[in-house]
This record gives sequence, structure tokens and C-alpha cells, in this order.
Amino acid sequence: MMFFLPILALLAYDPTAYPLNNNEWSFPLMEIIHIAGFALSIGTICVVDMRLLGVGIFHEAPSQALKDTAMWSLAGLLLVPITGFAIFFSDPVMYMHNQSFRFKVAVLTIAIVYNYTIRRWAARTGPSGATAASIGAAILLLGGLALFIWDLHGGFGVAGVAAIIAGGLAIALFPSMRKRPEGSWGPAHALIGAVSVLLWISVVFGGLFIAFV
Repeated sequence: MMFFLPILALLAYDPTAYPLNNNEWSFPLMEIIHIAGFALSIGTICVVDMRLLGVGIFHEAPSQALKDTAMWSLAGLLLVPITGFAIFFSDPVMYMHNQSFRFKVAVLTIAIVYNYTIRRWAARTGPSGATAASIGAAILLLGGLALFIWDLHGGFGVAGVAAIIAGGLAIALFPSMRKRPEGSWGPAHALIGAVSVLLWISVVFGGLFIAFV
């Protein structure tokens, strides 16, 4: 019975009483902050991804770029769920049935796990992050498989395929990455950076199409 209580609460929930729906400026303002959070986090994350790909700030190693942008990325990623939850409760039933929203949330979760395990280790290269990266890859594989089975034809299913690919690539690339000294990078690092870029692009497109699904 306890399992159904959150569902019953949402069914009884009245969006018309929600503050974001009672003021013409509140919802757009929350959207602006939400998008600004994405811009800050994805922008700073992509600085590191570009270094893994061998482009961008050529005088700075990926490990240094990661150190310089870490706090800004975290600040943006904290803004995203806070404002996201506020927007979600403006019409929770609509969002729960929106495939683009479900895809966005699933890929966002995958991208954050990938960012703080596999990609972080790729940028640092040193052995200290190997365990976290391996755990992150395993989580992506198992989580992706679960999402794909649970929602084969929906947004979660598509996101599950992305997680399986990201985790599988990371596991396949780990041996060649371990052979490199800290601060260096090569084809394996470039591919991990490219996967990160694709995941965050998918998050952005998932958000863009919420209004059209």
C-alpha cells in the first residue's frame, strides 16, 4: 500500500494551486534559471571534453582544465535539479507521460554518472580514479540494460541504449588508458570525450522536444 501513496498523491495534486502556475513571470523565470544551469554545467564540462579530443586550450592539459572548471560544473549541475523539480511540479502528470522528458531525465542521470566516474578518470588519467571509473562503467551497463528492458519503446529505452554503449566503450578502453602517464591522453581519451559530448547533446535535445511530444 505504501508503494502507491506517492502515485495517489500526484493524482490528487492540483497544479492550479502551484505558485509557478499563478504568476505569468514565475514559470519563465524558473525556465531561464534552469537553462542557465545547463549552460554553465555543459559549457564547462565541454571545455574538458574538448581537451580530451585534443582541441581547445592547447597549453592546458585535461587534468588542469578539469581542476579549473570543476566548481563551475558542480554549481550548474546543482541548479539543474533544483529548478527542474520546481518546473516538474507545475504539471507532473504531463511530464511523467512525456517521452522526451523521460528521455532527458534518464540521459541526464547517465551523463552525470559518466561525468563523475569514467570521464573524470579519463581527464585525470592517474590510477587513483580507476576504481570509481570501473564502478561507473558497470553502473551504466546494468542501468542501461534495466532501462531498455523496462521501457523498450519509450524514452527510457532509448536512454538505456546510450548507457550500454557508453559503459561498454569505457570498459573496452580502460586497458589502453591505464598504460598512459598522468596528464597525457590519446585515442581512448578522445573517444570518451566524444561520448560525453554526445550524452550532453542528447540531454539538450531531449529538453528541446519536451514541448512537442
